[in-house]
Amino acid sequence: MKLEELYKKCFDLWGYNSQLLMLAEESTELSLETLHMTRANRQSVEQMGKFITEFADVKIMMAEFEWFFGKPFVDSVNAEVKRKLERLEKMIVSPKVSQEKTK
Repeated sequence: MKLEELYKKCFDLWGYNSQLLMLAEESTELSLETLHMTRANRQSVEQMGKFITEFADVKIMMAEFEWFFGKPFVDSVNAEVKRKLERLEKMIVSPKVSQEKTK
């Protein structure tokens, strides 16, 4: 089955609101596993596996919403990513200027 067909079936079966809630749930689970990764001695193979699983779940949900909202949404997200990466680059190149702006 093509990904587009799979995404459509998900939205047809569970609906928009349910998929939004699932995105929130999966994001929360990734956030929790991210916190677990910061604990001492928690970067085990088992913990990395949990992190990878939740990371993959979020990527899938994001891909579903990219399909659902379409090209204008994806273009807007990509433009925002570009803007944020440019800002990050400026922060790294000129850390003093960046720190002054955040105060």
